[in-house]
Amino acid sequence: MPSCWRIIFTMWRSCIRKYWYEIIALGFCSYGLFLRGQKFAERPLYPDELQQINNTLGPLQPFWQRLPMGELSSFPGDYLLLWPMGQLFGNQKWAWAFPHMVASIGLYYVCYLLAKRYFSSVWPLICLMIVVTFNRNLIFHGFEIRPYSVLAFLGVMIFYCMGEWMKGDSTTGLRRWVPPSLGLIAATVFHAYGLLIILCSALFWFLYYRPWNRLPGYLWNLRCLWAVMAVCFVIFAWFASDVNKNNSVESFAGRFITTFQYIPNPLEDGFGFFKNIIGNLLGDKRWYPLLAGLAAIVVSGARWPLLGFFLIMILLPIGLILSSDVMGGYWFLQRQFVWVMPLFAFWLAWSWDALLKMRKSV
Repeated sequence: MPSCWRIIFTMWRSCIRKYWYEIIALGFCSYGLFLRGQKFAERPLYPDELQQINNTLGPLQPFWQRLPMGELSSFPGDYLLLWPMGQLFGNQKWAWAFPHMVASIGLYYVCYLLAKRYFSSVWPLICLMIVVTFNRNLIFHGFEIRPYSVLAFLGVMIFYCMGEWMKGDSTTGLRRWVPPSLGLIAATVFHAYGLLIILCSALFWFLYYRPWNRLPGYLWNLRCLWAVMAVCFVIFAWFASDVNKNNSVESFAGRFITTFQYIPNPLEDGFGFFKNIIGNLLGDKRWYPLLAGLAAIVVSGARWPLLGFFLIMILLPIGLILSSDVMGGYWFLQRQFVWVMPLFAFWLAWSWDALLKMRKSV
């Protein structure tokens, strides 16, 4: 009998080792979905959510005519996700949230893919999953009937796909290009930030692969990507060119909206501003010790990719969003860069991976 139990234990241990990444990802995903569902269940729908629902009632609207679709823009992404739910299930709270539940699952799945692709052990994966699971902003917006959970998913999904495309592999066939290309177009239609995510991801991976010695052939191999991005620019220009007078600087000022009403002005309180930004990116004070992994930017051989990631995927988009809010007179809010938060989690985990690689090489 002891021999039998020893065999069973050995088989289980072998199975766990083989599927270690999958077990960790599934465990964190399950608990993360529980936290998001619990938050959604214990609160009523907010006015912005009710407005989003009201926009989707009735027959399908001609969204291509740049109708106001909520979120201060005419980008119809969340409307197109929610409209079928209203037609199928009526006025059911959890039915409205279903597309965002799927997006939350997709967020965990892409984080798992990133870890499998770029990390050398399970410990950075655990770091990544901790931040994604316990970030209070990702929890709150996870099932919210607004576009932010989908934006968080799109942020990591586009980043991951761009990492594969920007290799410039000439063997990449049509079957591998069509679905991701449709994804880029869908992201652009979904929200005004879709194109920003695409451009930041493309810039980072272009500099990461540094194709200087093969630049002509590299650019030619990516001709399909350039064509798709051109389509994305056209789509963005169409929906972004709609001007709503209710969203003007004068209108916001008349409603006593100021840019730094919720986040400190960096010119007046620089420390408070950066503390607020870091706090929102990490999302939970209990995990501040994880920031120690950023020492890799100074001591590891991966310092330049890590620094480039911070500048292009974190600092640049937040800076552009802030500049847009300042010029437009609108609030600067954490939800606007919620899609940067999973990328920040990846950056933090990547830093720990670089430190662990250094330890193994000593």
